Amino acid sequence: MADGQGKSIGAASRSEAVVADARIGPFTPAGLTITLVLAAAFVGLFFRWFYKQGRFSINFMEDWGHAFVIPGISAYLLWRHREALAKLKPEVFWPGLAPFLLGIIAYFAGIVTISNHMVQGFAMILTLFGLVLLMLGPRGMRYCF
Repeated sequence: MADGQGKSIGAASRSEAVVADARIGPFTPAGLTITLVLAAAFVGLFFRWFYKQGRFSINFMEDWGHAFVIPGISAYLLWRHREALAKLKPEVFWPGLAPFLLGIIAYFAGIVTISNHMVQGFAMILTLFGLVLLMLGPRGMRYCF
């Protein structure tokens, strides 16, 4: 269908729809692939801490048993904001690189220098914070942290 100026009505909206479908969102196949790769790299980097934390949680249930519940609670809190996260347009936010790298450096310093499990855990949380901020930007952080 054409308007009075000979332009096809709906052509722009179709091309905009194609661009909107092609973007990488958190729940698109590309977004899920990126998320899985980053999650695998994150777990690989902090595997030693996760393993040690699991051992603490099993052997000292009265002190560390709550650690098994925290991922489920976190997943539930993210699930509550799933609509907002689905509408979110991820944007690389380069200032998130600072806490990301600082967390990695602090983690290795916590292993080599003082060998403190709590410092390593805080460094892991700081790295996760930086990774989410880097990949989703401040708007995504509103729902994730």
